[in-house]
Amino acid sequence: QFGGDRPPNWGNHEPLLYRKGRLKLLDSGLDFFHLSLQAEKSVTWAVLERTSDGRRFAAFATHFWWKGNGEESDAIRELNARHVLRVLADIRRKWGADLPAILGGDLNSTDASPAHAMLRSGGFVNAASHADVRSPHCSHHGNPTRGADGKYHGACRAAAYDTPAHSIDHIFYTKGIHALRHEIITDQTALDVSDHSPVLVAFELVADDIYVVVGYRKEQFKPLLKKYPNIRLIENPEYCTKNNIGSIAVAAEQMASADCFVCEADLIVPSENLLCRPLEHSGYFGKFLSGHS
Repeated sequence: QFGGDRPPNWGNHEPLLYRKGRLKLLDSGLDFFHLSLQAEKSVTWAVLERTSDGRRFAAFATHFWWKGNGEESDAIRELNARHVLRVLADIRRKWGADLPAILGGDLNSTDASPAHAMLRSGGFVNAASHADVRSPHCSHHGNPTRGADGKYHGACRAAAYDTPAHSIDHIFYTKGIHALRHEIITDQTALDVSDHSPVLVAFELVADDIYVVVGYRKEQFKPLLKKYPNIRLIENPEYCTKNNIGSIAVAAEQMASADCFVCEADLIVPSENLLCRPLEHSGYFGKFLSGHS
């Protein structure tokens, strides 16, 4: 990884912490982006397993090239993003092609940058724009200044710049993961200790892929594709003349490719426990109730 002698400040500046009671470490590593340019910029990665149900995912902590906003610096950060995708591809070759992934860090770039476009091309989406609940603030608020009391004090940016479009700290994720809440921490302690505010995202692991068979008013389902990267739509062209069995038939290829749930759209299932139970084979998603339906 070092390409010869270790340069000054070669150590890991992007640590990745995990809670041992909930997660088991299966694999990990550290990749440097450009030792000759800046040794501190790297990506730390880990493959983790949730102890409660054995679900696995990859996690990345990173820091992209920091200097400038011109084309040259944008190109370097784009290379950093490409490097992350290459590391993820190597991890998936070992741990499974559909392994979900979470990437977080100071990317020194906004969501309109080439680096973010590169991450999106590799299947990542930004929690700042895809979480169910999203923060309206910017993650970068400028350096705290020393006050008359001798202590450092920070403040949020002016309203015109305190927007997600100006954030440079981000958390991305792939299919198999759903972002529930995205939050930029802007309490006074966070503002005082750094020019960056912490980014907090609450995630849940979800089914690898969700296929929705559509027919009547199929266009109403298209917004789901932007919000949930693991949803796929399958059209049933004969929805007017065939019932649910016809819808299952058009999804036969997907059902035959892996274990799956089958869930009819006109059923209400109030118990989340049905989705949390470990399964050893495919099953029909429903719950028996006596009486009239």
